[in-house]
Order: sequence, then structure tokens, then C-alpha cells
Amino acid sequence: MKIAIRLFIPLIVISLIGCATPATKEQITPKFYQLTNKNLNLSVIEKRPYVLSGNKSEKFEILGRLPFGIPFPLNTPKESDRFVDYLSNIIKEGFNNSGVAINIVKVEKGASLEDTLNKIKNKSDDKSIVMMLYQSKWDLGGFSYKYLYNYDVFISDGSGHILEHKIFSGEHIQHPHQCNNLTAFDCFNIVYKQDIENIFQDKSIKNAINK
Repeated sequence: MKIAIRLFIPLIVISLIGCATPATKEQITPKFYQLTNKNLNLSVIEKRPYVLSGNKSEKFEILGRLPFGIPFPLNTPKESDRFVDYLSNIIKEGFNNSGVAINIVKVEKGASLEDTLNKIKNKSDDKSIVMMLYQSKWDLGGFSYKYLYNYDVFISDGSGHILEHKIFSGEHIQHPHQCNNLTAFDCFNIVYKQDIENIFQDKSIKNAINK
């Protein structure tokens, strides 16, 4: 089985990339609004249960499928150590384009909210965004790509007091033809961009950041 997986992975990666056109930076970077606060802290925490258990790596992004639907993991091909780091950089670039400086604070997988806020508080008295990633997984089974996500989002003031807390979860069904000749990986990036924009366009989250 392990030999079969090693043989099929390159073929599946090629099928995801194919001869498609790479996305532009603008297509995959979130668009945010102007903020009164020009400096924010950001921490994205790995909380996916299959990662915390050690069943999947911290770079895990996609559940590929062998013939007969046999699943196997595909890690992110992006140049980052962990998937949460990749998401952090997406958010940072979006806010940077809106004139906001983002200080990314990295924490270990499974870190608690309290420990994370204490770590941030020791370095900065700016407001903070803490996002706990409880689910993020693409499943390539069938004739479409299915994506499940679950973010637990907290906004805190400089002293670590929680100003807002909201959960964002759901799923997307993406058909290959919807990628408009982009690679599947870029297609996934556009979905991340849209979800992140929706989180920060939420009225209660937006108001807490702008308080």
C-alpha cells in the first residue's frame, strides 16, 4: 500500500497543477478595509484534532484519493513550515495592503488561548487577533473538491481582555471547471481568501478591531 501511495502521489499532484495558469497575487490576497488601529498582533493556532493526535502533519492540507477511494494525505506545497503559518501570511499580506502592520506571533500546536494572549501581551500592547483552526481540510473524492473549515476567532485588547469571540464554520464544494484554468492549489487559495475576507467583514469582528 505504501508503495502504491508513493507511485500515485506525483500523478495526483501533476493532475492538480496540470498546464494551468498561476493565479496573480491580487487573486489570492484578501482585500480588507481601512482601520483606525495601524498595528495588530496575529496568532493562528493549530487545533485540528487529527494534527494534535499526530495522525496528520502540521503541513496537512488535502485528503487525496487513490483508486477505490482509498485516502492519503497531501501536505501544503507552500513555502512555510506549517499550514497555520501559511494562513497567517495570507492575512498579514491583506492587512499590509490596507496600511496595517501585522505582528505574527507563532505558538505551538494545541496552545491555549490564555497562554497565547500572555505570550502576545509580553511583547506588545496592541490589539490582537487569535484564530484557532479546528478544521481545514480538502477532500478530493468524487467529481468535486470538498472543503470543510472551522475557525474560532477572538479579538482582544492590549491587556488580553476579550472584546469579541465568534465561530466561523462551513463547507465549500468546488468543481474543477470552476477554477477557470487555475491550478487546483490556487483554486484552494481563492477559497481561503474568500473565507478570511468574510471573517473580517463580519460586523462584530470589524467593530471589535476598530474599537
